[in-house]
Amino acid sequence: MNRIGLAFALAGFGLACWVVWQQDLQAGGGLLASAGLSGLVLTALSHIPAMVLNAQAWAMLMPRHSRPALHGMVFQIWVREAVNALLPVGRIGGELVCYRLLRRQGMRAAPAAGGLIADVALSLVSQ
Repeated sequence: MNRIGLAFALAGFGLACWVVWQQDLQAGGGLLASAGLSGLVLTALSHIPAMVLNAQAWAMLMPRHSRPALHGMVFQIWVREAVNALLPVGRIGGELVCYRLLRRQGMRAAPAAGGLIADVALSLVSQ
């Protein structure tokens, strides 16, 4: 990493630390404690069927010969949602990470980008 990249990375890390410092962490911790471990686990597990259905629908948008397996698609949905939830980049970071994962698996650029764009558009319409 060059010096400018390192400087931007450190500035971003510092900004992220400052934003976290400004939040009321006790209130957030209180909310998590009130849900309890079973509530958090139940909430996480209840999202799995939606992710599997989303992965199946997304797979239908891709060419049959280069379509990843269902477990791979679910993993990509999980990564996409995690990145979109954790990074404040306008819900595009997860799609970029997913595109990179698809390209790494050998999918050509056009089907990878087209599948992602169609999936995001259909997700927006269905919500």
